[in-house]
Amino acid sequence: MSLFDIAEAQTVAEAKPARRANAGVRFVLKFVDGSSVTVDDRPGIIGVKPVQDSDQVFRICVEDDTDTVAPEHLEFGVENGVFWVQDLKTVTGTMVAEPEAPVIQCIPYEKYFLVRGSRVNIGEVTFTLH
Repeated sequence: MSLFDIAEAQTVAEAKPARRANAGVRFVLKFVDGSSVTVDDRPGIIGVKPVQDSDQVFRICVEDDTDTVAPEHLEFGVENGVFWVQDLKTVTGTMVAEPEAPVIQCIPYEKYFLVRGSRVNIGEVTFTLH
């Protein structure tokens, strides 16, 4: 490599826009009906009719013909780059299962930190974390 090539490489590198130092973590929730939602590090709520009261909260509305999903069933978020869920004291509850692990019934209002590949059941609606 010649000095010209090195100088040219430095010029190109300096001209590129700097990447965000802390690019947000992204997760994909893949539902069994084939739909998927990409979420970032904002907190969110999943339900059949999540209340629209703030732009600060990610709202995911799911369809449930079995009436097993509450209007606001599950809260989720990211803490230190790890995705978590918590049941909002629903009648049918929330179940989580990490890959190769048994299913756990969530205790309402307790955070459950999940790895990618975990399966979450809210009533009869299921999604996998990717």
